[in-house]
Amino acid sequence: MKASGSRPSSTGPSSANKAAERDAAALYAKGAQAELCKRYDAAFRAYVDAGAAFLRLGLRAEAGKALGRAEKIKAARQGMGLAPVVRDPLSEDEQRLVLKRGANVNGLRVPLWEEGEGASDALESGMAYTDPDGLLKLSPEQERLSTVWHRPGDVLGQITLQSENISPEDVVQRVVEDCSLCGSLAVCLGYNARHRAKAMLPSLFPCTTNGQPGVSPVGKYDLKVWFNGAHRRVTIDDQLPFDPNGSPMCLSTVRPSELWPSLVEKAYLKLMGGYDFPGSNSSIDIHTLSGWIPDHIEIRGPSFQREHTWLKIYQSFQAGETVLTAGTGHRPSISWRNIELLTAHSYAIFDLREDGGGERYLTIIDSLKSRQTIDHALARLTLEKDAERPVEKVEMTWDDFCNMFDSIYVSWDPSMFAHTVHFHGMWRPSRLSDADKEDSSQQVFRLKPDQAITKIPPQSDVWILLTRHRNDTRKVSDYISLHVEETSDSMKANTTHLASDRPAGTYTNSPHVLVKTSLSEASTAFLVTALCDGTDEDVGFTLTAYSSLSMHWESAIEKLPFDLKINGSFTSRTSGGNHTLPSYMTNPQYHLKIPDTRGGPRSKARLLLTMRAAKELALNVAIVWGHGKRVFDLVSNDVAATSGAYSYGRAHTEVELLPGDYTVVVSTFDASQQGPFSLRIESSHDVRLQPIPQEGAGMFVKTVRGQWSGSTAGGSAKFNSYTSNPFFELHVPSASEIMVRLQSMAKSTFINVSVFFAPTSTPSSSLPRHLDKLLVSSGPYADAVSGAVTQLAPAPAGRYIIVPSTYDVGVEAEFRIVVYSSKTSVDVMHVG
Repeated sequence: MKASGSRPSSTGPSSANKAAERDAAALYAKGAQAELCKRYDAAFRAYVDAGAAFLRLGLRAEAGKALGRAEKIKAARQGMGLAPVVRDPLSEDEQRLVLKRGANVNGLRVPLWEEGEGASDALESGMAYTDPDGLLKLSPEQERLSTVWHRPGDVLGQITLQSENISPEDVVQRVVEDCSLCGSLAVCLGYNARHRAKAMLPSLFPCTTNGQPGVSPVGKYDLKVWFNGAHRRVTIDDQLPFDPNGSPMCLSTVRPSELWPSLVEKAYLKLMGGYDFPGSNSSIDIHTLSGWIPDHIEIRGPSFQREHTWLKIYQSFQAGETVLTAGTGHRPSISWRNIELLTAHSYAIFDLREDGGGERYLTIIDSLKSRQTIDHALARLTLEKDAERPVEKVEMTWDDFCNMFDSIYVSWDPSMFAHTVHFHGMWRPSRLSDADKEDSSQQVFRLKPDQAITKIPPQSDVWILLTRHRNDTRKVSDYISLHVEETSDSMKANTTHLASDRPAGTYTNSPHVLVKTSLSEASTAFLVTALCDGTDEDVGFTLTAYSSLSMHWESAIEKLPFDLKINGSFTSRTSGGNHTLPSYMTNPQYHLKIPDTRGGPRSKARLLLTMRAAKELALNVAIVWGHGKRVFDLVSNDVAATSGAYSYGRAHTEVELLPGDYTVVVSTFDASQQGPFSLRIESSHDVRLQPIPQEGAGMFVKTVRGQWSGSTAGGSAKFNSYTSNPFFELHVPSASEIMVRLQSMAKSTFINVSVFFAPTSTPSSSLPRHLDKLLVSSGPYADAVSGAVTQLAPAPAGRYIIVPSTYDVGVEAEFRIVVYSSKTSVDVMHVG
């Protein structure tokens, strides 16, 4: 079933209501008929559907009757296998319920925009409007200033909403810590000044005939916001906070009687819980105020690309596709050319330019009225009304900017994309057992073009935004992540790329996660997973896809008949890290057996593998043509499927494989990452999964370390200096079986380890000058990441010499030797 993403419309005309009532009655009749025919499953579903339909029409008595019949059937059929009613998350009804639940914010009702009474409707009463939700909670700074509430006209005299010449420099932050909102309004005004557009201005109502916000005679205003998946209405009165001397204690312009910024701030902070606003970032604010796409670029992050970032934001800024703000970090002090920048503060970026010499500049605006600390501003107790002046612009180079700031908050114009499609869903852990909560926390859907793609268009970018709905805007314990995997129309493309880059899919307590991808000839659809961690309450979310092609959301791959789940753990011994590390071989591995199906051709099995762990663990799962045996090194040609780049908390892959024996390897990115995990395999065949024992399982282990350096880097036996390599004596008191592994700490080093019988004429305390016959060797020199290993060999009681060597002379590196033995008394020591 497709999800069009359209938002629910307002209640239709009475004829439409009557038709809906007839449909609901028909559902009830269908249930009654099924009940008479003793088709209780069908009757139960029909009664539930009828009850939901009656509730939407406000017919509570009829709804109660239908749901009562459903409950009686359920009670009568207890223990008799009554099939549950399947919830379709893509249905219009389900998505409408998610949006309606999103109207509850901080204990207040924030209705959909098309619902309720607008500001213009209040004009007919002629009475001054007072917000029934009461006054907003003040910030500690406002309370220290003995702030009082006044209607602006009573204090400032003649008032306006917005003058034609209002500029970004006019926006002034005072004592409320909402620098991100001030920066947001400043960049919106700057965008409109440059591009002569009103699209970026927050929508404050009522409006005049020319579309400008106008003064409400009764003091009632509505702010149109995009919040919790839909346009919503935040209603306020015009009472604003002032100090005892009549100076505004809220955001304003240099002309305090110009109320548009003050009222926008009040409405936005009502949505956010009050003037005691804990702070945000501008991309979040602008998304709420205008619906533009939020993006966060971490300058100090490992993936930051200075030149690429400048090129992208400069071109987009000049084209009118983006607005920008910048954020400083929590450093003790930030100084640039004798200007002290505030820490953890948001600055508006007013302009970007390049000069003829190739130098790049940004113009920064700080809306905070004074560069002194807030405490100093409070000590003055008031801001002189006749001393208002625009804030200063500061121009700095791109290189200086990258040194001074920690973040760039980008807001992208959604009209860059021809098509936008929404899906509104819910994580529902509160209704589930602990065993099922893991499945609820990951909602998986497929995003596909409406029509089959015969040729990839030039603009094939697809951006996917996950937005967590906020019923409590101060709550920061909910973490979300978004995983986007390329797929074909039928299933996931067979991914065999071995990723060793830094992990992706980090969890964040920000309300938004943006993933940028694109369509390709091999990947014409996307498997999209929205994840939530850290809550036992139901949480709504919205997935929004922006694309040049018309697309739609579908349910993920249908349920496969066989489902297998195992639990494991990464420990200090089994956390081997990614495939570039010598310890990769120690990761948990499993023998996957896909049986032949009887009575037909040898058909492929369809497999879905999903690995889950704590959100701090970066995970990968790979299926290898390993014949069900332990894998020591991973190369692309041996990989049947992999989840690709390491991703936090979850790894997933899909593949079709012929019957046979395979090896499944699960791993974390770093060898130091430890913790429990689960691995689930859904399959079209009745597969089997068994743990593969570690190398040397059931044997005793001794580990020694050493290095080749200077005169001890003797090289292979082809050189006369072979006996200069480090020697280790292996003492075997009684007959035993032994196996020796050598691992170099340097990559791409060709190595060998050999075990010789110790010369009988040489005392054990002295360095052997020659070697007797060979007991066992690892064979030809090899540069495998896991190192070189001998076969398991029987060793009679006696003394042996272990010689680790590199192929070439003079190769210096550290190494370790692991000796496996069947007897505990075997010992190994460095002798020269």
